[in-house]
This record gives sequence, C-alpha cells and structure tokens, in this order.
Amino acid sequence: MEKLVHFVDNRRGSLGEVLRKVASDPTYRDLAVATGYWDMIGTSMLIDLIKDYRSVRILIGAEPYANRRLNLTNLYEDFPAADITEDLRELGNLPDDDVAKYRETARIVAAMIHEGRLQVRICRKPFIHAKEYVFGSYDTEGAVGIIGSSNFTGRGLSNIAVGGNAELNYLEDMESTVLYRPMNEKQQYGHLSWFDMMWDLPDVEDWTGDFQEILSSSPVGNKTYGPYDVYMNLLMRLFPDEMAEDADSPADGGADVMYSYQKRNAGILVNKLDRVGTAILADSVGLGKTVTAGGVIRHYRNAGKRNIVILPPAKLKGQWRMDLSEFFGLGEGDYELVSQQDIQAIQELRAAYRRSYPADLIVIDEAHNLRNEHSERFKTVLGLIAENPDAKVLLLTATPINNGFKDLISQLELGLGGRTQSGVIVSYENPSNREATVQSKDFFDFLRDLEGRRKAAERRGARFDWERYRQPLSQGIGHFVVRSTRQGVQEESKLLESGSSLRFPDNKFETVGYSFSDQATETVDRVIARNAPAFEGVDPFAVNLTELADETRRLVHPLDTVRQAPSRFLGNISGSRSLVDSVFRLMSLLGFPAYRSMLYQWEYREATLDDIDAMRLPDEEASALQSSMTIHNILQTLWLKRLESSLDALRLSVTRYRDRLDRFMTWLDRGYIVEMSGLAVLDDDDEDGNSSTLWQTDSSDIEQMLKDKGIPYVPADSTLLDVDGLRRDVRRDLGIVAVLIESLDRCIENGMDAKLEALCEAFEKVLADGVYGRKILVFSAYADTIRYLQKRLPSLLGGSIDRFSEKSAFLTAAATDLERTVKRFSPVSKKYKLADGEHELDYLFSTDVLSEGQNLQDAGILINYDLHWNPVRMVQRNGRVNRLGSRYDRVLIGNMAPAADLEYYLGLIAKLQGKIETIKHSIGTDQGILTEADENPIEYIQEIYSGDEERVREAVDRMDEDNDMLSWQNEHVYALREFLRQAEPSDIKRVRAMPKGKWNYLPAKASVNHTVVCLFEQKSESGTFANHRFIHVDVTGERNFASLLPPEAALSMFRTDPDDNVRRLDHARITRKDVESKAKAMAGVRGRRASVSAYRPKSMPEKIYLSLLQKQLNTGNVLAALGKVAELVQAGQRYNELMRRLKKEIPDAADPSAPPISEGLLEDWRTFIADLDLDDAGSDSKWSCRLSSMSQDL
Repeated sequence: MEKLVHFVDNRRGSLGEVLRKVASDPTYRDLAVATGYWDMIGTSMLIDLIKDYRSVRILIGAEPYANRRLNLTNLYEDFPAADITEDLRELGNLPDDDVAKYRETARIVAAMIHEGRLQVRICRKPFIHAKEYVFGSYDTEGAVGIIGSSNFTGRGLSNIAVGGNAELNYLEDMESTVLYRPMNEKQQYGHLSWFDMMWDLPDVEDWTGDFQEILSSSPVGNKTYGPYDVYMNLLMRLFPDEMAEDADSPADGGADVMYSYQKRNAGILVNKLDRVGTAILADSVGLGKTVTAGGVIRHYRNAGKRNIVILPPAKLKGQWRMDLSEFFGLGEGDYELVSQQDIQAIQELRAAYRRSYPADLIVIDEAHNLRNEHSERFKTVLGLIAENPDAKVLLLTATPINNGFKDLISQLELGLGGRTQSGVIVSYENPSNREATVQSKDFFDFLRDLEGRRKAAERRGARFDWERYRQPLSQGIGHFVVRSTRQGVQEESKLLESGSSLRFPDNKFETVGYSFSDQATETVDRVIARNAPAFEGVDPFAVNLTELADETRRLVHPLDTVRQAPSRFLGNISGSRSLVDSVFRLMSLLGFPAYRSMLYQWEYREATLDDIDAMRLPDEEASALQSSMTIHNILQTLWLKRLESSLDALRLSVTRYRDRLDRFMTWLDRGYIVEMSGLAVLDDDDEDGNSSTLWQTDSSDIEQMLKDKGIPYVPADSTLLDVDGLRRDVRRDLGIVAVLIESLDRCIENGMDAKLEALCEAFEKVLADGVYGRKILVFSAYADTIRYLQKRLPSLLGGSIDRFSEKSAFLTAAATDLERTVKRFSPVSKKYKLADGEHELDYLFSTDVLSEGQNLQDAGILINYDLHWNPVRMVQRNGRVNRLGSRYDRVLIGNMAPAADLEYYLGLIAKLQGKIETIKHSIGTDQGILTEADENPIEYIQEIYSGDEERVREAVDRMDEDNDMLSWQNEHVYALREFLRQAEPSDIKRVRAMPKGKWNYLPAKASVNHTVVCLFEQKSESGTFANHRFIHVDVTGERNFASLLPPEAALSMFRTDPDDNVRRLDHARITRKDVESKAKAMAGVRGRRASVSAYRPKSMPEKIYLSLLQKQLNTGNVLAALGKVAELVQAGQRYNELMRRLKKEIPDAADPSAPPISEGLLEDWRTFIADLDLDDAGSDSKWSCRLSSMSQDL
C-alpha cells in the first residue's frame, strides 16, 4: 500500500479518498467506525470496497445539535432515527443516477446485515464527540486507525471543494498503537481497544434491527410497504380533503343536529374554501344541502367572521331562515339574506361592503340558476364577489354539470370572482395531437375544448366518446366539488359502529293510465270536417305525416308543400284514429309564418333548398335563415309537450299564438313586419291602456317608438318581400288555429278530459287505501295546467273528498304566499305551528317551482301529472317527499301515462327527436328542446310509461344513481374514511410517512404481469393543491413502454383490504432508472398550447377603435392577443368595460384630430392583454415521482 497521509483536513485531500486507499488493501477484512452521525452518502463512498468484509461495526453517538431541523422533543429518544429517516427520505429528491447508486448501496448493506457481517449500535449517553475509523482486527498485520472530527457522512468525508466540511483527522499506521490493549486502568487504550470498550458499554444499545428497518423502509431501501398501506397513502394524496376535520360542534356545547356526512362535508368544504377560495356543494336531492352549508356558516361565525351573505332563490328564503334558526341558532342579525332576483338589494349590499368591512363568506344556493353570464343577475352577483376578493364563495347545486360544460365554467368563474383560469391543470391523452401523447390544460380551457369537440361530433352525426375524457373531468371537478349521494350515505352509514343507519324510504311506483274516449276523437273529427275550407282542399286525415315530418327544412307553408307533391304527401292512411293523432295533424299543417318572415324575401321566396345551400351568406344571416326554415320542428315539439301535460295547456298555447297572429296581422296592415319577440312588449302596452295613444301617432313617430322600445321590425315593402304571400299564410294559420281551438274547447267543455278523470279516480283510491297517509303532492311542468286543475278539481272531487277545497292549494312561480303554503302542507318537516284559525293543507298542486330545495316529507304520495322530459327534474320532484326524516318506510310515486295513445305518442316523440337531432347536427340549437340539457328522453319515457313497476323502478334508479363524473371515486373514498375511522394514530402516521420515490408491490389481486405503475405529483404554483398523474410502464422485454393511466383504472389496481398488508423485500431485478425515466418522460410530456383564433370585431367602428389601440400601444398584434375574449366570461366583461372607457374618452376614433388615448387607459389595456397571455399550463418540470408499485411477478 502506498504511503498514507497522516493529517487529513479535507483541503489537500479528503478523508474519503484516504479511507478508500486503506479499504482497497486486501489485507483488511474488518472495519470499526465510531461516529456522531451517519448517512448513506458516506457509506456509498466505501461500499464497493467493504461489501465483502468479514465484519463492519458502526457505533453511532448522539450529537448535541442533531435536532437542527426536526424540532425533536426528546433528543435521547428520537436520535438518530428521526435524523437518519429524514436524510434517507431526501435521497428520493436527488437525480435518478444518484438514487440508483444509493439504492444499490442500501441493497448491499441489507445483505451484509442479513448475513451478520454488519452491526449497528447507538450510544445516546454520554454524547460522543470523537470519531474513529479502525481497519483490521487483533489478528491483522498493519492495522490502521484514524481519529478526528469527521463523521461517517458525505460531508465529513468529502473535500471542501465539493461541499465537504473543513475537518481535522489523524491517521495512525503504527500497528502496536492501533491494536494496543491495556492490561490495567493506568494504561492507555489503543484505537481498537477504545472502540471495543465503547461498543460494550452497558448503555449502548444494539440498533441493527432498527437501522435495517429505517434503511429498508426508505426510498432507497428494499423493504416495501404493504399493499394496503400503499393504497391508503395514494388515497390520502388523491383525496386530501378527506383528511380535514369535521365541521365545528356547537359553540355552546348544545346538541348537534347535523348528520355525520353533513359534518364531514362541511369540514371538507371549509378546507376547500380556505385553500382555493370557492367550492361547490353538489349533494343529491334530499340530503339537506342547506344544513351542510349551515355548518360552514357556523364555522366561519365561530372563527370571528361576521360579514356573511346568503343568496338563495326568493322562494327558498324562508327555508334558509328556518334551518339556520332551528339547527344553528342563527338569526337574521347573524347574516344577510338576499334573494338572487333582488338585484337592487344586492347592489345596496355591494355599496354597504364598500363603505365598511368586506364580505367574509358568500353562499349562493341553487347556483345553476346563475349560469347565464349574460344575465343581469349573473353580472350583479359577479360584481359582489369581485369587489370582495378575499371572501370565500360557497355554491350549492344538485346539478353542477347536468346543464353543459359552459354552465359549469360560468358557475366556477362566478365563484372565483370572474377569474378566467381555474388554476387547475388537467392531463389527458389528446387523440388529435400527433406531437404529444399527453395534453395539459387549465381545467376551464379543457372544458371549452371539450365542448367544441362534442359539438363537432354532433355535426358529424357521431356519438361523442365521453369515457375518453372522464379522467380529466373528474380530476378538475374534484378540486372544487364536494358531493354525497343517497346511495353513498346509506352505504357509509352501515359502516358506523354505533347508531342506526341512515335510510331513505323505498319507492312504490304506480302508473295511472288514461285513454281519451272515442267520443273525444269523433268530436275533433267533426270539427275538422265542418271547417274543411280552412285546409284548401287538403284532407288532414289523408296527409302522410311521416313524409311531411321528413321535411326538416321548409321554405313554404305545409299546405303548399302537400299540394305541390300530392303523390308523396297524400294517400290512404290506415290505422286507428285517436284524439292525439287528430290534434297533431292540425299542428303539422301550421306554417308559423310570423316566425319565418325572413323566408318571404324575394331572394329566398323563389329559391330551392339546393339554391340556398349554394348561397355564400354571412354567418349571422345564414344562421337566421336556417332557423327560419326549421322553427316549425321546435314549435311542434313544444306544443306536443303541452298536449301531454293537459288539453288546456295546449289550448292556451294555441290561443296565445292566435292572438299574436292577430297582432302580427294588424301591424302588417299598418305597413310593418314586427318580429314575434317584439309583440310581447306591444301586448304589454295594450294591457297598460296605451294602444290608443300608439295608434294615433304618425307613422314616422311609430317607427321611432318601435326603435325606442328595442322592437325588431322591417317595413312591409312589397318590392323586397312577398307581403301578399305572408298575409295569405298568416290567414291560413289563423284558420287552422281556429279549428284546433274549437276542437280542444269542445273536448274540455263537454267533460272529455280522460286524464283529469283518471287523476280524480287515483285521488279517491289512494286516500281510501290509506297506506301512504293522507297528504298528496301533485307536480306539473306548466302553470297553465295547475290553474286548469285549480279550476276543475273542486267540482270533481268536492263531493267525494271531504273539505277538498279547504285542504287544497295550487302554486305557480307567480304565487305570493308560497312559503306559508308549503308550511301549512308540511308543518312537521317545516317545524311550523299553525296559527289560530289556520288549517292544515293535505293536497298541494304545484309547478316545478317546488321541485328544488323544499322539505315536504310530511307527504307520502307524489303524483306526476305530466312527465318532465328532463330526468334530473323528475329526480328533484321525487326528492321532495323521499327524504331523510320521512316517517314513511315507503312512498308512493304515481306517473300518469296516455295508455291507449302511448305507442303513437312515443312514435311522435321519436320522429321529433330525430328532427331536432338533424338540426343540431347541421346548424345547432341554442337550448335544449326535448329536455333542458338536450338529453335523449326516449328510453326514459318508454320505461316510465311502461306500467311495469320494476321497469319504472330501474329507470328511476338509473336517473337517481350516482352516475356523475365523480361516482368512480366513491368506493375509494369510503375505504379511506373507514381506515381513518378505525386506524390508530400510529397507523396513520406510518402511512403518511411513506417516503417519496418508494418502490412497492401491487396487490396480488391486481392480476397484472410485467407492470410498474408510477404516481407523479405536481404542486400548484400557490402550493394549495397538487395535480397527479398515474403512468403505466410495461416492462416486458428489453424496451419499456409508458402510457398515461386514468386514476379510475389505476386505483382499481391498487385497491385492496386491510388483511393484504404484508411488507415484502424488494428483490426485483429491473432497470429502475430506465423505468423511471420513461415514466417521467410520459408524465412531463405536454402538447403545444392550443392556438386561439384572433379576435374578430363585431362592427366597423369597433375595428377602427382597435386599429387606433394597435397604433398607440406600440405592441404586437392586438387582435391576436385578444383571441381569448370571445371564450372567457370575465375577459369579455373586462374587454367591454375597457372599450366603453375608450369610446367615452374618444367619441370618434376615425377623427384624425382625435386626442391620443390617455396613458392610464393604455396601461389598463396593457395589463389586460398581459393577463390574457399568462401561461395556463404550468411548468411540467415540477412533476416528481411519489411512488412506484410493481406487479408481483417482478
């Protein structure tokens, strides 16, 4: 061995270099080390040379300042375990090559311990300041000893030039000194004998096992965590809100009336509100969202927050007052309660907060009512939130995503005070991006992109593949939404060790069938026959409705359509007749010319559909033209819905249409074609008694009045339009409408309303049975139907049901006594005491004004007089009576169905649905027609109308089941809650302490081979939440293939039970570096930012102003920079405000002498454009691997 340096100070040479020189001498087979501290880095500097040693002994002492980072409470108990554990944990943050090196070191150390060749002891008392390294044993020639200041650590052994400590150590190579053993107390120790003395002190503890446990459990160790611990660790990371504490208990120590799920959800909401500022409570109907929100309000009240405002719909203000008072002892002095509809009150509230302290908490109930960002209500509430940026915003809605992604964005942007970006990055495999497998986008941008893809698929007539995007949807929604379901609450309550489980009543479904009589059909047929001239020689009963319905786009009146091609549209139509068939035939022959006046322009009047398709029209004009050609489909559908509700509802709709036609014709005779939307304003003038003044006005003044009222009109100029043809078609519709009204009048007035009769029979039967109590709640979608029932039922049921009129109430949205009425109907659930002289109601008839937010579980019977075509609304209706707290084990749900006409009725729906779908796929529609959310109701209607209770039950269960984007999480969330409920604090601590980068095994039940699943994590810029990605790596063969794995699929692989928690040793011989490299590349891949089209000015003046702005900003392309204005709600509002200020400052931008834009306004424009240009995808470099789990075959 070459000559050794005796003084080692880590300057001229490092102790590590000296130790390696000594260790490389094959003479040495034993090593003894005394050190105040140990780390893996120091050991790795020697491991390749000492791995075959006969014996390695390490004595670790407690340094006085070992608690430098960890805030140890008891140095003697915690050291060195806490420090070493922390240092080993930090190894997982090092570059991949270093981690691989330390993992190999840990493997060798573990093998040496297993073979008994490496031992570790600790000496906590007394402190050990001395450090010693002894190579050799008493039978070794040329033993070497080193004493000094260097710990057995990376810094202690390294040169100061590479971060080592300045140390001083002395090397002794005189064998007699190193191996000297004293024979009495007066003789000095040699190096080895001193170590042996310290090694054998009574207070020295054998720490080999603890050391091995700490080392093997570290990121570089080879002892895996049990599959169940891994599963729980994943769940804690993916669902961090579940770790939040439940909502506060009452401050006065009183009884807490909240259910456990409500307390937990309130706690989660508080956690979300504190982290991200807004949250959505989206519990299913019947779970008491008001009470859960009350728990949140109580928390902030207890925290000293006093400026709390609640914005419910007007009809629910009473419910809020009652719940906050009854459950939380809060009076109106503890909060502000303002209805969403009261814009003036909200404005006054904004002013009050500006004058004093800002709002602390804003609660918006039924938030989906504010989804239209163009409405005055939305803008007013947004202003309130934006002016109170530190306020927490809680949104309540049972349907956060049922109304389309645009509506969800609007609600979240509202909650975020108008922020145009969510701050949440979602990842998904983009099928249209060939350059990147994984796309990363802000959640809002992702939703907008998804809405565009959905519409594109519809235009192609293809079904959109939602499953492809389910993972990023749930990922984004989960950041904001807290949701419990009825099924989930019941299932979870069964896990509780004490107390009865929560249970909803069962549903008993009955179909109340009705059939219009032959007499009613004959009555309509006679009216039609008597008014044959109205059809100009066309026999309505000979019209082939199937062929006529195929005319999705119409250019002429249907009477002309039939007469121009009689061979196609006329023929002997076989089959039985019915009232529904006769009425629909009349509806099909209406042309609705007042809605289609554009088609009477001469340029379109003589054109064919092919001619129009070949025209190159501006987008706005083309859209208006297509709407004119297809409007009849929508109107027929709406009238069919009215017919299903009641004969009177349809009669009133047709009567209103007749009145509007009369008004349209009057204006046409005066020389004006007024859009149908403007006639409502003119009708209001008539009701106010202003018509005489209007008609006494000169023509020029009339035109000015129309302009002042904002009523769209054009002059009835015969040189531009076929005015005579328009007048003729209006008269045609007036004639057919008269036939339709007379037909409905005769059926109603002569007692031929079979549906009304069936309702009366159902009333009498269910009350006679008495099984479901005496209270009945009846729903209809239309106020006209409720008013019809109010008019007819007292005479029909007054004789058979005692005091029917006195015990009944009828409610629509126009009701002024809604709150008091529902309390009289359900006094127990409303906790209402009847006043003197006030009687309880047993029968309540209502529109869907009561389908949201009302607790009406005093009733055990609900009858759907008509079938709402939106399944969600049906669930909401049922939720009024099927709620927690009902005294009934079972509630009766009755659905009225047109039994005899069912097949024909469903056939009409199918035809109309096909027509609406055709329109959607070609030009699109602005709103849902068959349902509020453009859902497909056919299967659902067929099931509800089937009369088979089991089919009805399954259909309702499907409607009510937890089928939203978060449903897949439930089983995992419940598993985590069960663990947190039963686990000891030490178990939770152990699971949470799982080090970053740890390798483990998947459960055996995962049933996969040659597989590694990695979880990558990316902290948000604010650090308030983390994004996660699972990466699947196929390690079959030499090449590893990585792909994105949806969380739903990943957690199904990790899911296991508490019994599956054995900690195995990791003996997998795979190239981890390559696996982690491939996985990290996949996790970090990001597609190019989606291009945004340049902003398109809506008018020439706007274009001129933007051109002026471009010149004076002296920046890049302003139109390109403003591309997002059309997409983002708040961006559009900020743009409009800045443009308003610009126009006010410079009234005429085209004037060459106009002054320059003020510097203040220019700076505001610069700031606005800079905000739009912020990078929305975050930094992919921050993705790091939290853990990896292997299939058990590896």
